[in-house]
Amino acid sequence: MTMPPEKSGAESHVYDPETSLRDAIASGDPTDAVVAMTELGRLYVSRGQFAEAEALFRAAAASGEPVAAATSLDDLGVLLVRQGRIDEAEAFFRQGIDLREPQTTSVLLVHLASLFDDQGRMEEAEGALLEAIRSAGPDGLPWARFNLGVLLRDQGRTLEAEAAFRLAGESQHATIAPVAMVALGHLLTDEGRLAEAEEAYRRAISMNDPDESPTAMIDLGLLLEKENRQDEAEALFRMAMDASQPAHAGKGMLALGALLYNQGRVGEARACWLSALQSRVTDVSRTAGNNLAAVGTLHETTGEVLRSGLERIRAKLDRRHRRPRGGDDSRGP
Repeated sequence: MTMPPEKSGAESHVYDPETSLRDAIASGDPTDAVVAMTELGRLYVSRGQFAEAEALFRAAAASGEPVAAATSLDDLGVLLVRQGRIDEAEAFFRQGIDLREPQTTSVLLVHLASLFDDQGRMEEAEGALLEAIRSAGPDGLPWARFNLGVLLRDQGRTLEAEAAFRLAGESQHATIAPVAMVALGHLLTDEGRLAEAEEAYRRAISMNDPDESPTAMIDLGLLLEKENRQDEAEALFRMAMDASQPAHAGKGMLALGALLYNQGRVGEARACWLSALQSRVTDVSRTAGNNLAAVGTLHETTGEVLRSGLERIRAKLDRRHRRPRGGDDSRGP
């Protein structure tokens, strides 16, 4: 294998995942090589290099290593679904399921169920998910139950969906439990069981998930606002505004702005929407702009945004002019 030319200094320590994975594939160790094929295939998927990814997944699937083969068949099926090659994807999911590898069977069944669901094959989807629940280990079981809950909810089978969401939410699975609790809150809200919905949202918030906890704060805030518990709703929206994810923080700004506007606190509402307008999250900025336009302040607000940007540029130029000559200027402004 031809290696890239050696680099000097700090540049030689830059980690290149593609090169490292290719080295592992060429290492001669069959286990390392198959794992590296799968990981490099995933890297190519993330880059949109689907043909290269497919070739690597196929090679790993044909390796004879059972766990790696089942994993690669799942990756290959997911990739083909993404490309609209449904019949091929179904065949690869089934091939992976037939290997009956404990680590991968339930994952393959959930993905096969999702394929069936997208095609309207509901009975087959439910059957695949029930089989996934029977075959899943502790880590895969909450995911299978959550997906069953979604399928049942979409069919209007709310009691069964509720049971599935509760089991997934009580699993203490770091990723699935908060998602399931938010879904349970939505279902209970739609049924008018607001006290139970509040409990579900509060449990989701307590799990401190960076995505689901702010979502639950906003959803609970909206519920409390309808119950005329304005102060509690405002506190939740303000908590959501502190979320690390800009999209969640922006949605908190929008919700708080609407609550303040409905209370007649127009100046505070306008300030929230102005902050949301500058969030650089497309949907949030668009909604904030629509809200400001509806109250007749968009033109003035746009002027403030432009003035704020101009002031930042001027401040940066001013700092450059004040920088002493002869110093290290390599770090920029």
